[in-house]
Amino acid sequence: YSPDILITDIKMPGIDGLELTRRLSELSPKTKVIILTGYSDFSYAQKAIRYSVVDFVVKNNPAPKICEAVKKAISLIEKERKDHQFFGELEEIVSQSYDDLKTKLFLDIINQNILLPETIEEKAAHLGVSLSAYRLAVIGIPDVPPEANPQQVRQSVRNFSLSLLLSFKPFAFTLNAQTLCLILIPTEESGDLNKL
Repeated sequence: YSPDILITDIKMPGIDGLELTRRLSELSPKTKVIILTGYSDFSYAQKAIRYSVVDFVVKNNPAPKICEAVKKAISLIEKERKDHQFFGELEEIVSQSYDDLKTKLFLDIINQNILLPETIEEKAAHLGVSLSAYRLAVIGIPDVPPEANPQQVRQSVRNFSLSLLLSFKPFAFTLNAQTLCLILIPTEESGDLNKL
């Protein structure tokens, strides 16, 4: 369990607030820390800043100051979570765009829209795809009974095929409603493609 907010005193028996904060910053770097102190010693405050302490509250009439510090910590947590969600969504969009571009590249190769090997290699390199050694697997998907969902059947075949070939860094795309293509790129784990 990792707490969102920790409020600690600077002076405690056994371990002081700064040491606790230092240890917590290693174990749970996202936890926001508020340190309470009986005096305003700025050398403590300077050390506390190193460990991303949200606030340093002097204990004379601390209630309103603690509330402000907690609100500040909550605001920082909410911003970090929104940023994390935003960047996660952005990463997903970029990943999908790369997959779409890879699909287009392979369809262009298959349909002979790109003929020059150097053009193919250049486009593949831009997408982070090495074509120096690969295998193309084509999987036919039979007609689906009317009561079955064709999209779901295609997705199931795709997922099953990819799960069998994970060590090959596979990339899958649909050629048409009844044909799934897998590009198998060897990794250290997969070994030699000639053994397929």
